[in-house]
Amino acid sequence: MSLSALRPALSRGRRITAAVALGLALGVGGAAAVGSPAAAAPGDHAWCDDYKFSMARNSEGKCVELIQVYLYQYGFGSYLNGHGGIDGDFGAATDRAVRAFQNKYKSRTGPADGEVGPKTWATFGYLA
Repeated sequence: MSLSALRPALSRGRRITAAVALGLALGVGGAAAVGSPAAAAPGDHAWCDDYKFSMARNSEGKCVELIQVYLYQYGFGSYLNGHGGIDGDFGAATDRAVRAFQNKYKSRTGPADGEVGPKTWATFGYLA
């Protein structure tokens, strides 16, 4: 089954997830490294079981990994490359990427404060 056959039934975020999963299943693109965007499933919050609605600098865990996946998905991965990638650590690189995301979508997220609160989470979901 091709991804184009799934297009009507899947949102953009789900299509990206399906493409990543299909690529991994077929072995396309080499092995997925732990810190690569393909290692996590954007659009699926089920694996973020310790979900907190406000994440900021020095937070860590699966929810931070989800934030990092979204940042890659929406074009802000260059801030993370070479600085830990998807590592579950909300450090300086993730803070810069979040602020850049918030600057781009400030009409939805509010001021770029580096905190992933309700408005930033909602914007991630809106774009998916």
